[in-house]
Amino acid sequence: VGDIGVEAEVEMPAGSMAQLSELSSSSYHEESVRLTAMADFPGFVMQTRCRAAARNLQLERRISLPSYTRVTASTKGDDPNRRRQPFVLTSYDSSKPDICVVPMQLSRYTRLVFKDSAVIWKGAPEAGLSNRIGFLLQPHGRGHEVFKHLPNLVDNIDRPLQVELVRNGRVDIASSLPIAQSRMLHVQNDVRTPFMVRERGYWTARGCQPAPNGGVLLRIHQDPGDVVRILAGPSVFARTRPGPGSQRILAMQEPTPRTVTVTVLQRSRLQAPSVVMAVDFDEVRVNGELWSWFDGRTVYLPDQAGTYDIETDFRRGQVVAEASPHVRSTAAPLKVCAYDAAARELVLETELEHDRPANLPWTAVLTGPVPSEVLNGEVVDPDSLQLPDVAAKKAAARGGVLIRFRSGKTTVRYQRWNAAAGR
Repeated sequence: VGDIGVEAEVEMPAGSMAQLSELSSSSYHEESVRLTAMADFPGFVMQTRCRAAARNLQLERRISLPSYTRVTASTKGDDPNRRRQPFVLTSYDSSKPDICVVPMQLSRYTRLVFKDSAVIWKGAPEAGLSNRIGFLLQPHGRGHEVFKHLPNLVDNIDRPLQVELVRNGRVDIASSLPIAQSRMLHVQNDVRTPFMVRERGYWTARGCQPAPNGGVLLRIHQDPGDVVRILAGPSVFARTRPGPGSQRILAMQEPTPRTVTVTVLQRSRLQAPSVVMAVDFDEVRVNGELWSWFDGRTVYLPDQAGTYDIETDFRRGQVVAEASPHVRSTAAPLKVCAYDAAARELVLETELEHDRPANLPWTAVLTGPVPSEVLNGEVVDPDSLQLPDVAAKKAAARGGVLIRFRSGKTTVRYQRWNAAAGR
């Protein structure tokens, strides 16, 4: 066959979509191969294009698949010695998935054969001809369940659905199959914000990937009959949405400017899950109970998987709101945070962290006056912070009162406070 040279290149680094290309050449042929995969989807598409070939050249590729011995689904009438339609391979090892082979475009002389635990790809290459074949993994013994949908499932890997956002930055995507599927979208608009995506009634924040030919790539998951709604652009920041660092750990249901049901999917362990509300507020309730951990429009939640019903209200106005102390910022994993106005106590409670030294304290920044007493902690003297100048000290004072406390239950007590008089 003469000398053969091969060059490989990553065309698109892994993201929603990844592409790897290869150029091979010899004294008799020159061919390009592109492999395309989609995130969280157990399959890929292999596309070949012949650039040059000698007359009467025969080309054979062999994909060895040890333990795969049976074709368990195939297209009626497709010649086993010249397969050009989808088929499913099953292993005698029940721990291995079914392999669905999906020819989508074959040149006139190309054919597939399954023989001796190998898929053999045979053909007579001609300059300008292309082939496109998909491979999809399915649970053992269940490849036949999606057999008739294989072309649609695999085609979307490297040929995303083309969509365009309307003026309000929204588009609805109807389900196209009677089975669940991951779908790749090519949003043709120049989008410079995260996306908000509603799937099965749950809103999540979603990043995107620049497309090589303009626009962005966005991946969604769609159940049968579900209409997926997509939002992007400035309107995203005018809505109730996941807070910083929470895009991948929570989902929202029925968000309104003042209320939302949040499902924390998993612990962050880096920072508390949070939600940014669409309007101002000065009172928060979580699951019907008063909650005193918020800053501006951001409500922080316990770093525990679960469902939290958030209700906010603007009752008292800015001046009086300052008389209701609350936590603005802390790295402590609070599971209780509530201010009792009658007792003038702010109660904070964390789990007793077994992997955290008992004498290693947490810190928190509180709004309101300087506490008269902190049980299980103390107020940090601003002079002990060694701030560089007067401006930094004034900025720290505007930020709030810094306290230091230990894991467990902490009670912050206040004397009677006159907000109007400032004392």
